[in-house]
Amino acid sequence: MVKPIGRLLFGFLVVFGLGALIWWGKQPASSINSTDDFDVFGQQDGFAAVTPDYIPNYPQDMASHPAFATEWWYLTATLTDNTGQEYGVQWTLFRRALSPSQKVGWANQQLYLAHVAITRADQQWEAERFARGGIGQAGVTVSPFQAWLDDWQWQGDDQPLPAKVRASWAEQDAAVGFALQVADSGLRVKQGEQGYSIRHASQPSASYYFSLPQLTIEGQLTIEGETIPVSGKGWFDKEWPSGAMAKDQTGWDWFGLNLDDGRALMVTQIRGHQPFVFGSLTEPNGTRCALNAIGYSHVAR
Repeated sequence: MVKPIGRLLFGFLVVFGLGALIWWGKQPASSINSTDDFDVFGQQDGFAAVTPDYIPNYPQDMASHPAFATEWWYLTATLTDNTGQEYGVQWTLFRRALSPSQKVGWANQQLYLAHVAITRADQQWEAERFARGGIGQAGVTVSPFQAWLDDWQWQGDDQPLPAKVRASWAEQDAAVGFALQVADSGLRVKQGEQGYSIRHASQPSASYYFSLPQLTIEGQLTIEGETIPVSGKGWFDKEWPSGAMAKDQTGWDWFGLNLDDGRALMVTQIRGHQPFVFGSLTEPNGTRCALNAIGYSHVAR
């Protein structure tokens, strides 16, 4: 069963993500309660631990979990315009806590990073912004659901989906951005063991993790001032740990595939001396098979 799945990696629509987050591990400058040895990936003292006795659920766990050190809301999409040109789109909001203490206003310990991107076979446009929580510039609310940093926003209603997701920025004095309508497919995938995602073969490293694949997306891109109508499929991931990697791990690579037959394939490789690979293949009816039950292989290129 490995070889057919391997061929699918190149034959179907790819929803791609920036899974290697090692660049984000450096602590932003802060004058309050900061420490020189804050490691966003290691288990952090004082934060809540990820344990297998909790089962994450949508939509409740679209909310922020400030008791945990790190969290992200991650939307990626493969879109096509009316000429057949394909584009990749990413909208991501990260939250990182400097300390477990819960403070308000400018003393708030939650930092946010938003990253957005549009890719085409020959070019990429991207931007990022940073903000502090607690002052209204960035955050997440549940009812109505909103996740935002400045005007880069995910706007739902009583439910996170359907949603309007948008971002705009300038590159070389030209407007770039997207405004997308994102519709729910109804497919829910609790990754790992019912949403408890183990990230190391022998050391305690785990996150809570669920996916919403096969999203239907319509909208428009703006590239160098030109408006381009697009449509396609998307993939959303929600994940939150208090330590996403063990000390002998150095980063990770993630991808998700919305297959043409309605299935959803996710694979993650956490890099290190002994790479740790996990994933899932989910049927349109929601039946999920762990990747280690169907096998995998690496193809050298």
